[in-house]
Amino acid sequence: MPPQGQLDQTSPLNLYGRIASAEQTGLLTLTLTDRVTQVHFRKGNPEFVDSTHPEDALGTSLMGAKLLSPEQLQQAEAAKDRFGGDLLAALFGLGLLQPASAFSILAQRATSILFKGLRAETGAFTFELRDLAGNKAMPLGNRWAVLSDTVRRMPSADIKRRLVPVLQLPIMKSGGMVAASDLRLTPHEVRALTVIDGVRSVSQLLADFPQDTDHLLRLAFLLRELDAVSFAAVSPSVATVHSGTAAESPTGATQAVASTGTPPGANAAATAARPPPPTAAPTGATIPGNPHGAAATAARPGNPPGANAATAARPGNPPGATAARPGNPPGAATATARPGNPPGAAARPGNPPGAPATAARPGNPPGAPAGAAGPAANAPGADEIPALRTLATAMKQQTHFQRLGLTEQADGGAVKIAYFRLAKQYHPDTLQQGAPPELEKLKAEVFAYVGDAYRTLSDDKSRAAYLEELKSGGAGSEVDINSILKAEELFQKACILVKARKFPEAVKMLNEAIQLNAEEAEFYAWRGYARFFTAADKKAAQPEAFREIQNAIKRNERCAPAHYFQGVIAKLTGDATGALKHFKRTVELQPDHIDAQREIRMAAQKK
Repeated sequence: MPPQGQLDQTSPLNLYGRIASAEQTGLLTLTLTDRVTQVHFRKGNPEFVDSTHPEDALGTSLMGAKLLSPEQLQQAEAAKDRFGGDLLAALFGLGLLQPASAFSILAQRATSILFKGLRAETGAFTFELRDLAGNKAMPLGNRWAVLSDTVRRMPSADIKRRLVPVLQLPIMKSGGMVAASDLRLTPHEVRALTVIDGVRSVSQLLADFPQDTDHLLRLAFLLRELDAVSFAAVSPSVATVHSGTAAESPTGATQAVASTGTPPGANAAATAARPPPPTAAPTGATIPGNPHGAAATAARPGNPPGANAATAARPGNPPGATAARPGNPPGAATATARPGNPPGAAARPGNPPGAPATAARPGNPPGAPAGAAGPAANAPGADEIPALRTLATAMKQQTHFQRLGLTEQADGGAVKIAYFRLAKQYHPDTLQQGAPPELEKLKAEVFAYVGDAYRTLSDDKSRAAYLEELKSGGAGSEVDINSILKAEELFQKACILVKARKFPEAVKMLNEAIQLNAEEAEFYAWRGYARFFTAADKKAAQPEAFREIQNAIKRNERCAPAHYFQGVIAKLTGDATGALKHFKRTVELQPDHIDAQREIRMAAQKK
């Protein structure tokens, strides 16, 4: 982490990633055109954020939330010298503000300031290793969840503009600062990760998967900022830009890659394009071709079990790059072996070349995090470690209510009480001097889960949305990346079965995919289509097939295959007008959809 520099050379998001991945404690200061933003990290987690801009002022925020009157603010300002010059301490000390009622507003203010700072594109930065006073700590939650949420809040147009220099370059996964499993990706984002194949550019991926445009853009941008993807230049004269450039190495270093006529890793037969729409029943329907002219290689017969062309390692990937394959443990998707590491060891940012970042150390208990030294038996708090390991593992699978020890009927007051009770027990500040490093890490992990739960449940709007998510069967806590990757593999195979007109087998496989990832709209579209062809009476099967495909469209209105399938089914059941409408909508969403274009031309010729 450099001590200072310019933000047009190293972005705030990249700086955040460096600090978080190295688990550093220090103060990051961003000097922007209209404000100075400070972000204080403790062990890589942002715990205090402040800004000099008047609209970000603490008093302004509290008065805006009607927690403070102008008179009370003036009183606290006059008395703050008695409280070390800290306005918040004065407000609490004078009893003008209650921590329980103020916490959510303070957290929202900190998140807003951080968002504005991390979006900056110009200015200067400094970073100083220093501790943060315990009374100023305001944990924002898991470091990577905070970063991912920040990128989700950025306008799509902003992100696309910042990606312009690399939009046309082949994008491939590389090591980066953090494993994908730690980024708290949504199911849609995890699925978008699987289509980054090292061959196609971001622009090609956006064209191939129009229903996932927003997820692909944001994911590509986030991974680029974390040096977790690289871009192969198509010409040695491509100009460099930012910490991602026209060509980037796995560690984010700028490099020029001369073109040899074929992008690194390119393989005409390995474009990982989705299987083309299936052959329609032999009733005169057009046999759809591959909409992109690419040879689909996903899960071909003869591939070894579990092979998935969309995620297989490709020529041109960095040496030792581990392909994301279903069944890999979380984080394996982007782990990259570095020269000098022992076999299978993934190097961590900041380690010297060849450092065995994941090698177990003598004395570590079974299952202890790699690289963690075994705690001395007499170290303060060492006896807490086994219980905390169990708790951290359990919390990873729990809902926010379970993490706070509450039922879904608990009100806001109960949430606050539970949070402060757990904070006293698990906040890293509760560590005794000389405590083992593993204890500090475990407490930070547990407290991050508690903080995530509190922020979600203390706000009425987010709490209501979370309850709806639980009712609809959404994951209450972590996204299971392995399940989503396995679902994608099953989906790829099911598409091939549909093309081969093995509809019952395809339906069975799609059922399994939906059980593993019920959020993906396209799975329902293909299942509805396959079910239509399993029925002997197509007229009778049409309503049920349409309902299933409509379910897909309700989940994602931009799901082009769903609209195309509706058109094929309408055509086969004699509704030419309805079919044309669906084919036109398909082309609106995916202009290069060859089969829908063909159907529209054929309809025009009949007129």
